[in-house]
Parts: sequence; structure tokens; C-alpha cells
Amino acid sequence: MINKKMLVFFLCLVFILVGSANILAEEPRFGGHLRVGLQSESVPSLDLHQTGVTITYHVGWHILETLFTLDEEYKVIPMLAKDYEVSDDGLKYTIWLRENVKFHNQSTMDAHDVVASLERWAALAGVGRRTLENVNNLTIENDYTIVFELKEPMGIFLLNLAIPNQGAYIYPKELVEEFGEEDMGDTIIGTGPFKLDEWIRGRHIQVSRFDDYSPVDFDATGYGGKKVAFVDRITFLPFPDSTVRAAAVETGSVHQADFAPTIEYQRLEAHPNVNTWMAGPRGFDALMVNARSELLSDPLIRQAILAAAHAEEVARIRYDDEAVWSLSPSIFPEGSAWYSEAGAEYYNQANPERARELLEEAGYDGTPLKLMTSTGRQEHGITFKRQLEAAGFVVEDTIVEWATLVSRRGDPELWDLYTTGFTWRADPTQLAFLDPNFAGWWEHPRKEELVEKMEIEHAFEKRFEYWEEIQELIYEDVPLIKLADYKTFRISHVDLKNYINMIDIFFWNTWLD
Repeated sequence: MINKKMLVFFLCLVFILVGSANILAEEPRFGGHLRVGLQSESVPSLDLHQTGVTITYHVGWHILETLFTLDEEYKVIPMLAKDYEVSDDGLKYTIWLRENVKFHNQSTMDAHDVVASLERWAALAGVGRRTLENVNNLTIENDYTIVFELKEPMGIFLLNLAIPNQGAYIYPKELVEEFGEEDMGDTIIGTGPFKLDEWIRGRHIQVSRFDDYSPVDFDATGYGGKKVAFVDRITFLPFPDSTVRAAAVETGSVHQADFAPTIEYQRLEAHPNVNTWMAGPRGFDALMVNARSELLSDPLIRQAILAAAHAEEVARIRYDDEAVWSLSPSIFPEGSAWYSEAGAEYYNQANPERARELLEEAGYDGTPLKLMTSTGRQEHGITFKRQLEAAGFVVEDTIVEWATLVSRRGDPELWDLYTTGFTWRADPTQLAFLDPNFAGWWEHPRKEELVEKMEIEHAFEKRFEYWEEIQELIYEDVPLIKLADYKTFRISHVDLKNYINMIDIFFWNTWLD
């Protein structure tokens, strides 16, 4: 027979050991294989100079890094840069680089790599082009110092070097010279905490810890600060079906997934193996308008599309739970310093009668309107097609996988409208659709003038005035149709520790229990 005192002692010991194990489980640990469920069937590119598609840098910035990045308050902080100095007149930026930073090919990063990468960035990315167009001279002072001499002051100069979306990522000079402006495919070499191991398109992307990674010497904050690759490797897996993604997290076969099915929100929130997160407002859903389309060259027809749009109906069908979406005429969400109601009278009109009047005035002859949508936004395409047809349009719709849409949208002959989304940015000048080279090709002389003024101006009050006028132009000229703001409903398995829930996902500094 067991002595009662011994039994009590044994039970207490078990309790202490279990409690200690739980405490230890929360401590950082190295090792393990982290698996991430992506919402797309494939990633179109890992060459982060080439494309602004969000999913590309959600994977790629584990491999590649920029001179600067954004902290938890979305303020600019150094990354590959060690420090910088700006002249009193705002025309000269001296940037000192961190030393002994290794690329994954074991070469050491220096100013020659940085300048070659920035010149390539300027050739391929709209924000890069606009940034370096304002630079008279970019010189290498020594191996770890570069100097920019600007034509005129640029209030967002460092911010442009920090943004992740088609950002100023640094590659080895020899890689830039080998590929030029061509896509680097799976020959991606950076300075990040993980290096690319394998990319089998449509199947997975695998990265592993880079043992010679050189972190900065200050604490982690936002997308920067000290980065540690605790896990041995990360595999990014395509799960285009949100229900399948959620099930994979529930079972632990995947550790994290974005865009979980909102209809499952309440159930997943109560699931013992799942942590739920809301990020945002992350951005807004939209229909991009083809400015090179013969049919849409008539502003009356563009206004007819805008009048027909019923943003609330689209959001209710797409998102199920109202915790995930909201309606607002502002391009930036409520709470943002850039929130504005300029043009609000044109938003969410849901007015097919007005659309018919505009079509009649335009002399619309029944030419089919080519609507392209992705499988991930299929509800958008179906619902918006119905709204357009109710307004009198003939609609020819195409549903393709997202990577295919990204490829096809570069050809203005293939579409008139496509479904997409735009994520929140720290500054209006970073919005992709303001760039006349973005697929939509919106050109407007006043818009170009206002964007240029915003890029130069430092005072927020003046910059906000310029932005309100741009938003008004968006509703008047209709380069796109804004639908609803959305949050990202994301889930992770309880084994994933120290996950930081910001707008964009990253997995340095996370570990597995």
C-alpha cells in the first residue's frame, strides 16, 4: 500500500516537473522544421526587385535584406546600413554600411554590391526609379561608405530604401552582373538569416538557417532589429483552399496560415491547438482598371463601373464574418494619419440605374467587358460580374490561379478589369497603383505632379493636402474601384512560439515547442 505522504510528495513532484516543462517550453530553443501554409498555388518570383506581389517578399525577405527597414511603429531603422547622416540642406545622404556581413555564397557585402543592387532596383521597380531619378550622383567613398547627392530634398528618401514591397534588396554584385534585369529564378543569394535550399514551383519553397548570418546589435523591433533563425528550416507550402489550410494548422502539419476561413472564426478561436490573430486593417480589395483598354478609355464607362459597384455585397459574400471587414471611402484605414473622406460620394454607390444612364450617355454598344479574377478572389469576380450585368454591361469573365493572373495582367490586351488587393503602406507614395508602370497604367498629369510634390515635401500638413487631392482624383478618374477594407484572419498552431503579429508575416525569432 502506498504511503499517503509519499503519494502527496510524488504528485507535487510531478506538478513541479510539468510546470517547469511548460515554463521551459516558452524559452527560445533551436531546431525543428517550421511549415507555413501559403494562400496561393505558387509564388510568381523570389527576385524581389521584379515584383510587388506581397507573397513574394513574405517568403523572400527571409533570404534578402535592405539597407533600412521598419520598426514596430513603422518608422525607418537601419538594417544593412550601420548609420547615416543627412546634410543640413537635405541634399546629401552619407550611409555607412555594416562590416563583415556575409552573403550566402560566403562573399562579404560591401559598397560595390549595394550600388549595383540599387541601380538594378531603379531599373526594375517604380519606387526605385523615382528615388534614383532624384539622385545626381551615387558614389562609393570607400568599401563601406556610399554617398547620395540629390537634385532636390526628398522627404521620403530613407523610407523608399526601407519598404519591403519590391524594395531595395541587396544582392552580390556578381549576381546582378550575371542576370542584369532578368529574373534570377532560384539563384537567390542574400544576407538574410535563412538561405534558399530548394524551390519546386507549385510544390514548396524551402529555406534553412544561414549559420554565418550577421545580426544587428539592437533588440528586435518590427521587421528589424536582431534576427535569430531558431528553426533549422522553413518550408512554405501552397494551400490555395482556406479550409484545407485551416485543417492543416489544426492537425499541426502546418504551423501558420494566413487568410483562414472567416466562417470558421468562432470555432477556430475556441480550438485548443490553435492561436488566432487579426492583423490590420491590412489593406483593401479592389478592381484594377486598364487605362490602355479601348473600351475603358471613355471616362463615362469607368464612372459607370464605379456606380455599379456594391462593395458591401462583395464583402459579405467574401468574408462571412463582419469582424474581418469594414466599409470606408478612404484609401487608408480609419486611425491612419492619411485617412480622408475625399470623394466619399462616389464610394459604394450600388446604383445600377445611374450606371445605365452613364452607359447610355457613353453610347455603350455591348462590347464585352473582360473581367479577370484569381481563384483566391473568385467570390469577387462572380459577385461583381452580376453587379455589372445588372447595370447593362456584357461581361466576359476569366478565373485563373493568382500567379497566372500576375503574369497575364502585364498584357493590356487580355483584360479590362482584374480583382486584386492593396496592402497598407506607411506612405501614400508607396501605393503601387500610383506608378504609371503598374499593371493598370494610370497616367494623369496632375497625379504625377502631386506625387512628385509629396515625395519632396517634408511638412505633413502640405503632404496631406496633396494626398487628399490625389484621392479625389482616384474617384474622378477611376483608375481602380475600391471595395472593402479587410483584416487578415490568420491562425497558428500552439507549437509556434514568439510569433509577432504585424501586417506582414515573418518567422525569424520564432521557435517551435
